[in-house]
Amino acid sequence: MRVLIGAFGTRGDVQPMLALALALTARGHQVTMVVPPEGAALTQGHPLTVYTCGLSYLEVSERMASGRLRDVLSVLPLMRRQVDAHFDAIEPLAKSADLIIGSAVFIVGPSLSALCGKPYVYFALAPLMLDGDDNPGPLVPFYGLPKALNRLSWWLTHQVWNLSSRGRLNRLRRARALAPARSVWREVLGEHPFLAAEPLLASPPSSHPYPVTQPGAFFLDSAEPLSAPTEAFLNRGPPPVYVGFGSMADPNPRRTTERLLESIRRAGVRAIVSKGWAKLGGLDAPENVYFAGPEPHDRLFGRCSGVVHHGGAGTTHAAARAGVPQVVLPQILDQFYWRHRLLQAGLSPGRVGRYGQDPEPLARALRGLSDTGLQGRARDFAARMQRDGLSQAVKALEAL
Repeated sequence: MRVLIGAFGTRGDVQPMLALALALTARGHQVTMVVPPEGAALTQGHPLTVYTCGLSYLEVSERMASGRLRDVLSVLPLMRRQVDAHFDAIEPLAKSADLIIGSAVFIVGPSLSALCGKPYVYFALAPLMLDGDDNPGPLVPFYGLPKALNRLSWWLTHQVWNLSSRGRLNRLRRARALAPARSVWREVLGEHPFLAAEPLLASPPSSHPYPVTQPGAFFLDSAEPLSAPTEAFLNRGPPPVYVGFGSMADPNPRRTTERLLESIRRAGVRAIVSKGWAKLGGLDAPENVYFAGPEPHDRLFGRCSGVVHHGGAGTTHAAARAGVPQVVLPQILDQFYWRHRLLQAGLSPGRVGRYGQDPEPLARALRGLSDTGLQGRARDFAARMQRDGLSQAVKALEAL
């Protein structure tokens, strides 16, 4: 089977789909991936055909991080231009595929499916991609709302996506004699959505209009060891706390670094602080802190006492799999959902604001990570997690 996978977003969006691509390849299928420019390095060295196109998600992250409405709204024209770029680059690839798979922001996938007469499947990495009234839409960071307000938030989500992309998408569809799409979001999800998330931590909304297949989370084990400096720091003392915000940019890296260092000092813990897209660091680190570059989470988290992060689906699952407690400082979209679910599952000591000025709440949470009850729940949760998400997904795709 010839499979085309479009995975557009940050590393947390691309890496799980790369894991699926490799699992399909191991079963003898021929896989082509299309990823954003930053995703090219992640796919190097694997037996796949890979193309890059579309916008830079580093640029999107930096605009969103500023917090200024002007910068946030400036992302909308970028999304509109991406629709054209994706259609132009991927249409020839779709014609020779037997199956089209989409994930994250792959708006043109269903249109290419209809144009080429090929089946289409969407993989959501969080339930927040699937509309229903169990949880609010991704633009609303509040949980425990009445179902009527959740439905209203989803209406708002549909309107935002229609405003950003529907006109451009329908122009391209009309040029190819396809009926116009009424809802961009519903178009993206298709009629056979999958949820690639741990069932103990997340479940599809009960009111979603189509049945959802949930094979479990996807993990890509790293072949690379930890860097020598990180290994040396780990060996110099007790397990540190990991602090990192992945593909989230920061409007003031120096101020955030100062706050983190003060929180770590007050908590009296050792810490590995990942520089990431937030560009943390740039200051002299005390002996108990090491500023690290990119490191494989599957090799690092199990050697830490806890993980402080932004709340991306990939980092959340990696820390849960490692059996360590977590503190989430969310910024956008599904990150608030994962914080909510970790608190419900008893895997986190409490809430901390992403950009709060007071270092004490984070210091308190850092101290709370060492709680023996919390540590025990994290280990027990890891032992109960589903381990065959990739194989279950491949079997379901082969049965389509």
